Amino acid sequence: MMKKKFKPLFVAMLFTFTFSAMFCSCNKDDDDNNPKDNPKDETQLKKPGTLINCKWDVDTKDNFFGDIIEQLIEDKKSINYIKIDVNSKEESSFIVGGENSDCETIYAVLTGDTLKLSTRADSIYTNKYAGRMFNSFTNAKFINLEKLNVSKTEDFSYMFSSCNAIEKLDLSSWKMDKAINLSHMFYSCESLKEINLSNWKLIYCEDMSYTFAYCKSLENLIFDKSGISSENLESTFYGCSSLKSIDLSNWYCPFCTKANDMFYKCTNLESVNLETIDLQSCEDMSGMFCNCENIKSIDMSKLNTIKSLSFAGMFANCKKLEKVEFPSNVFGLNKCENFSRMFFNCYELKDIDLSKLSVIKGTDFSEMFYQCKSLEKADLKKWQLSGSDVLYDMFCYCENLKELRMPISNLSDKARLDGFLYKVTAKVICNKDTKAKLLAQNNKFAGSWEITD
Repeated sequence: MMKKKFKPLFVAMLFTFTFSAMFCSCNKDDDDNNPKDNPKDETQLKKPGTLINCKWDVDTKDNFFGDIIEQLIEDKKSINYIKIDVNSKEESSFIVGGENSDCETIYAVLTGDTLKLSTRADSIYTNKYAGRMFNSFTNAKFINLEKLNVSKTEDFSYMFSSCNAIEKLDLSSWKMDKAINLSHMFYSCESLKEINLSNWKLIYCEDMSYTFAYCKSLENLIFDKSGISSENLESTFYGCSSLKSIDLSNWYCPFCTKANDMFYKCTNLESVNLETIDLQSCEDMSGMFCNCENIKSIDMSKLNTIKSLSFAGMFANCKKLEKVEFPSNVFGLNKCENFSRMFFNCYELKDIDLSKLSVIKGTDFSEMFYQCKSLEKADLKKWQLSGSDVLYDMFCYCENLKELRMPISNLSDKARLDGFLYKVTAKVICNKDTKAKLLAQNNKFAGSWEITD
């Protein structure tokens, strides 16, 4: 028998009464709600109430709906079902919302392993903040989520975080027009295989960091065809190791500043469509496809990266990556500084035209092509490496490299170049000064030279 941990009824009722105007979805100023003009029939159903899923107290940020429910439930792991029970006459002494003269009361009813949010109304409103609402109900499956009206909600962060028993979610009926924060919304839902978000219009979304991170079983994501926009895509799909393909062709994110680790460790990802995503404001794309071990080709031909400062580890450990397609014009990397480990351990990488890359302000190129064993040609003629002191192991273990064309400009006198040509037997085309600096730190180089002076 489960222990009940909650305050007396009068406390819950007092709290609900105190904040009913703040949390209720009703508009008392509306003519239709004026009892003087429209006397109510006692049998008439009242309007849906709003869950007290905002702050327990207006002056504190510590207690939310999830914490309130914990007063009723001693152990969240004991709950196997959470049901939105509308059009219901079932009541309890534990009130969680809607205690208002114009709104139906919402009760939390605990029956065995089932938690019900029960009301006589036909739907339940969530408030502006729905964060952590169902967080850590690790064994719970959900019934009637479509009866939650989220049209006024802005913050969904951690809403279903660690709900490990969910296998499928259809949230296509949710109106997400006002959603701002989706950070960690489905974080670590380890059994979740499919999510239907087909009618979500995320127009004002600011944060989608870690939204689907560690959804290890996720195979199918259905997005709205009208598109999704977000300002933060950091680690959005981090660790979605069952995801094989993803179509982001309708995403449009011109104000996004972070896309680092976006697909990190999506180990089974084979294809991704980035056709219209537009990352023109993105400053950090480091680790974006890191550890995507099964992806063979990435088309970046329409990706605007003009403001990116870091490509560090962007394709690191993409062991089957054969081709990266850049735009036909010069690929704008004018501001990018960090290229370290960009193609680290890309064993199969062969088809890549480096001459299209506009590299001007790079400072770190360490291990950039480390163990790119299939790479045959590298044309860096238009690159500027004079401002970099970190060039060690740049082409280390590129054993099949046949031609390496170095930049026209000289290398820095302080540049660290050890391991730059380790195990390389290619013909290196460069000026005398570059040859001298490379030989000074790569005296076992077994390839040949072509001097351009």
